[in-house]
Amino acid sequence: TLSIPLSMATQRVVAMLLLACGAGAFKVTTSWKQEAEKKHGRTAMLAVPALLALGASGVEEPVRWLSQQPVDTQAEFFAAACLVEAAFGLARLDYGFTLKEEVEPGVYPPLTPPDNPQLDAAETNVGRAAMLVATIMLVQTLFFA
Repeated sequence: TLSIPLSMATQRVVAMLLLACGAGAFKVTTSWKQEAEKKHGRTAMLAVPALLALGASGVEEPVRWLSQQPVDTQAEFFAAACLVEAAFGLARLDYGFTLKEEVEPGVYPPLTPPDNPQLDAAETNVGRAAMLVATIMLVQTLFFA
């Protein structure tokens, strides 16, 4: 078995999330899945070019290099990411982390271009491809580096 050392606080958070999921506090709806897919696709579309740019600039293993940055650097990065997520994401969620009824999945009014089904489908497909490429890059670093 794979054993991952977790701090006591992390273990408590994981236990609470598992209990909440088991108790039905989180409802995984179609709109929530669409929102998650858009968000992860957009994140991957930012991550893949960044990793490729690091590789082009001479960093031999970009994923490993990023993971070996000082803890304070990583903490600052993740704190900034959490602030962005809180600013844009939390207002869209209802009790139990379900997407509010009036919210359209993946649409952030100040950032999303006007309704264009072809552009939306292209963004979804490119996001899926970027998620696949990012996963391949991470797995390659984990098992083959």
